[in-house]
Amino acid sequence: MAVSLTYRVYRAVSRRVKARWAERRDNKLGTFRPNWQERLAVRLQPLSDGLLRAREADILDLSAACVAHCFDVLGSGHVEIHHGLHCRGFEGRAYSAKTVPTADSKGCWLASIINTSNLAESQKIWALVDVNYKPIDWQCDVRSGYRWRENCWHQRIRFGHLPGVDVKVPWELARMQHAPVLALAYASAQSGFVGFAQPETYLREFRNQVIDFIATNPPRYGVNWVCPMDVGIRIANLLLAFDLFRAHGACFDMEFEHELARSVRAHGAHIFANLEWQPVIRGNHYLADLGGLLFAGAYLPGDDETDAWLAYGLTELPGEIDYQFRGDGTNFEASTCYHRLSAEIVAYSLAVALGLPAARLKRLPVNTPGADGSATGVRDPRLGPRLTAITDFLLLIARPDGRIPQIGDNDSGRFVRLLPSVSSQRPHVDDDLDPSSTVAALIGLMTDSETVEVGAPYGLESTIVRNLASGTTVGKWIDFDAQMPLGRSSLHSSHSFFPDFGVYIYRQTSWHLCVRCGPNGIRGHGGHGHNDKLSFELALNGANFFTDSGTYVYTASEDLRNAFRATIAHNTLVADGREQNDWPLGVVGLFRLGNRARERVIRADSYGFEGCHEGYGPPHRRQFSFTTEGPVCEDWFDAEQPSYVVLNLDPTVEIVMVNEDNSRIVLRCGVVTLQLRLAGISEVRVDEGLISERYGVRQRRPRLVCLRSATYSRIDFSHG
Repeated sequence: MAVSLTYRVYRAVSRRVKARWAERRDNKLGTFRPNWQERLAVRLQPLSDGLLRAREADILDLSAACVAHCFDVLGSGHVEIHHGLHCRGFEGRAYSAKTVPTADSKGCWLASIINTSNLAESQKIWALVDVNYKPIDWQCDVRSGYRWRENCWHQRIRFGHLPGVDVKVPWELARMQHAPVLALAYASAQSGFVGFAQPETYLREFRNQVIDFIATNPPRYGVNWVCPMDVGIRIANLLLAFDLFRAHGACFDMEFEHELARSVRAHGAHIFANLEWQPVIRGNHYLADLGGLLFAGAYLPGDDETDAWLAYGLTELPGEIDYQFRGDGTNFEASTCYHRLSAEIVAYSLAVALGLPAARLKRLPVNTPGADGSATGVRDPRLGPRLTAITDFLLLIARPDGRIPQIGDNDSGRFVRLLPSVSSQRPHVDDDLDPSSTVAALIGLMTDSETVEVGAPYGLESTIVRNLASGTTVGKWIDFDAQMPLGRSSLHSSHSFFPDFGVYIYRQTSWHLCVRCGPNGIRGHGGHGHNDKLSFELALNGANFFTDSGTYVYTASEDLRNAFRATIAHNTLVADGREQNDWPLGVVGLFRLGNRARERVIRADSYGFEGCHEGYGPPHRRQFSFTTEGPVCEDWFDAEQPSYVVLNLDPTVEIVMVNEDNSRIVLRCGVVTLQLRLAGISEVRVDEGLISERYGVRQRRPRLVCLRSATYSRIDFSHG
């Protein structure tokens, strides 16, 4: 123990000394890479008019918003983001900038925000921007109004210390996931689609935004270099956008191409120097790091530095897929939305790796898996079944409306977000619970035929991934039906079990039940898990009646973060207001969850489900069985403290009636009526709950709190 403690102290002191030395170096010498006047590779083919036409309206509307610098960032609402923006505040907390710089064409304005060692280079880069361009404020949390400083070294950036402030907001904007939309608009305009501006409009806007970001975000300075994951996502999206532009005939000036290539190199070097690897507690961040390295290394010319990135990424990615995705194909973070994010990272990263030219592979060290053309590493055919299982999970857990249940955290995170989900009811807003575009990307990686027909809604994702992979695939998805709407399963079995994740799906003609009984995630540390043991979601005739509460925010509000992952936010039994698992207090506890519950599945088969946990001391046992009328939920909890069954209703659900003896409740969702018959319940209270289906957005909804009068209680769900 003494040796271990001494080593940890040594590591901490060593990191601090190295950081101080690195900061002094950067403050003195600057951080922009030498301009080697490199050219980036071409990987993509032109998209057909049919694919573009299928999403024409989305491309038109979103590209117009991008040109106007109008973005909806994690619940901010569509706002034009610029320096001096007056923000409405978040949860009653609003901040404003002390000074507002006024941009000029020569870059004199940068002297007030850029550190001295980088100022001259930033001004030189800024001079490439068009005269009338209005800069974006990349450092601002556009919900609260708080902004970080461009001249602060990345390891000195603080976050999570002020109420209402969310560092994820500037990170999200700076991921540049809107950039490919400008390329799609350019392609549509080139094809003569009505309503689009001249193609040059979209080319100049992309060029100006990239130059704006590079000039005002010197490497290793400002909030957008804090998290290597976001650096990796940003460079992947910029490269995809740039490649799409060129695939459709765009010609950029050499000065811009050289600056972009120099920035790609800076991004790759930063990721490689700050990999988010930990021996146990690591997850999607490290996957995104690998994806960023592969994109940067694949698009830059081969040399010792970029070859090292590729060799590392090719070596690590297959093993990391095995580490983060379990035997049943599910992600180990105990979150359906993080499964989607990680699956997306895998799809695009593998595509880039598989599409590497033979000449480039020959440059890599001989010990790099697959560098000699053998079927190892990312070319291992055994990856096919793993990708099939990853994809099947997204399809098989989907509710009748095609959306996945929110289990665990949902931070609206994506690796590539080309266009909003087709099923989204809100203009320009993606549906975080519709996995269709991710499924399409995975299908593009697994099949070498046009499985998604031209004109299909998600053909863009499938085609782009297939192009990135140069037509190379890692397996076949045998059960894929080309006519099946993506996001819906073609496997109509009555149940689907994922024991490694702890999700059990039951389907009948009229209803759909999802039961959760599994580990906290990340090897028990519970970074993105919730207190949701024995919770469930239920839909009847396509109408969602009981749904999970979601996430809402992370560090912007400690209280709200914990409220959304608390036991009462889930459809399970609560004993005396206690939590199934505790978490440490303060910011350090926002991504930790204890492992006291020790949940286990007693029985799971086609006839029903039974499981229990010990989070309250005495075990809580829950059983689901099925009658001809619908599911039956039975709870056993033998303890003196009061306990109650919580039922969080979907916001679309109306409470029609609760009878006087609390034995019957009638609910309605649209034209669908659901009747609940209760036993062992002494009182039913209607509370106000909350739900968040997008990060940063919440709404009220009713919650039924059913006070139990005995050690046994029962709820029968049936058609009204």
